[in-house]
Amino acid sequence: MSDSNSSDANPQANALIQEDLYFELNTASGEEISETEFQKFVDNEVTPRFLDGLTIVDAQEENGENTKVVSLFVEENAANQDAIQEIIDTYHQQFQTAEVAKVSNQDDLTVSFDEDEDLIDSDRHPELIQVDLFFGRDISGAGEVTEQQFQSFLDETVTPLFPAGLTVVDANGQFQADNGEVIEEQSKVVSLIVEDTETTETAINDIVTEYTELFQQESVLQAVNEDITVSFGEDEDLIDSDRHPELIQVDLFFGRDISGVGEVTEQQFQSFLDETVTPLFPAGLTVFDANGQFQADSGEVIEEQSKVVSLIVEDTESNETAINDIVTEYTELFQQESVLQAVNEDITVSFGGDEDLIDSDRHPELIQVDLFFGRDISGVGEVTEQQFQSFLDEAVTPLFPAGLTVFDANGQFQADSGEVIEEQSKVVSLIVEDTESNEAAINDLVTEYIELFQQESVLIVVDEDIQI
Repeated sequence: MSDSNSSDANPQANALIQEDLYFELNTASGEEISETEFQKFVDNEVTPRFLDGLTIVDAQEENGENTKVVSLFVEENAANQDAIQEIIDTYHQQFQTAEVAKVSNQDDLTVSFDEDEDLIDSDRHPELIQVDLFFGRDISGAGEVTEQQFQSFLDETVTPLFPAGLTVVDANGQFQADNGEVIEEQSKVVSLIVEDTETTETAINDIVTEYTELFQQESVLQAVNEDITVSFGEDEDLIDSDRHPELIQVDLFFGRDISGVGEVTEQQFQSFLDETVTPLFPAGLTVFDANGQFQADSGEVIEEQSKVVSLIVEDTESNETAINDIVTEYTELFQQESVLQAVNEDITVSFGGDEDLIDSDRHPELIQVDLFFGRDISGVGEVTEQQFQSFLDEAVTPLFPAGLTVFDANGQFQADSGEVIEEQSKVVSLIVEDTESNEAAINDLVTEYIELFQQESVLIVVDEDIQI
């Protein structure tokens, strides 16, 4: 953008608005517009009219039809509205499609454009965000990405771009193919705490591109959460304590290496959970095994086993104090430099079905829903791996055929008697549209699990403020 058109040079310029254009991809003849055809249309018809940039998102309507959503930030004037109408008319003529929907957002927006990026406001001071990358490991017709290959990819591609560190969790993904077959796939989830800068976004794009090309992948799911508060030590004011407490999610990342001594053993960490963490948060917690790594100043990649403890707690001063006490004790007890803390205050929480958890939008957006399934069956035993897999295949995947991710975890809580109860669990993570039908489906599967396996509840955590 030239100086003569900048807001600094022209303070009377019209306000920016957001225009979202929903392009159906099915033609009148029933054929689907290809990626190449749509990209060519964008290159020839949309970009020349809006040179400052646009964002394209793949979407799917409730009837299963694929769509493309083109998002523009433009000045509110007649010329831009005419240009948008020309784009719509040209699309109709070129592809004989039934519909192009236009959604305008004229609320106050703060927008910054850069010549290479559309999504990041480079004028403001960078803040820390969380980026989760979901890497599938199946290679079409060639097997799967081995542990050694993935570790080499981390060491040679990811860690040099983000030397401050990352966390890796093993997971399993699955989806339902068009023929009804359930396809299972081992995967890796890489979690990064990074600054929201252009450099970061470029680096993430480079990682995704290299992985898809190197291992013949169709895509890598990226979930970005900009509404978190992050700390690497204790005594920081992380939680916005409300007068009327609300539930928030706090994830604590505990490294297990002890400098010059060895590592925190499974038994030592379990004792720390039982004696320090659970008494402070007796209602319960979830523990994930993970691996962390970073790049030292020498260039050497340092790998470290770790534990991630996830808490759903009220945003009170007493809970903030308790978290600081936990962090302080762990760092002193096991000679740690820090414990990463990630606080997400923008979630909705339920412990059962039939609650209005999702803010269903007229124009659906993608949200993240995490379901925490305990596996203990009172007086009977536990839900076996085979039973849980059957539940996924027969109850969950048919409702959400586009795919899901499953994590092994351990939960524990403190009973009224003071006894610590440990329980194996599964966490199922869904990326879905915020529709009433999806909310009903989630309630249905939660109800079925509770009835099938005699559970008191299933924890549901909904995050509607993520970018996919």
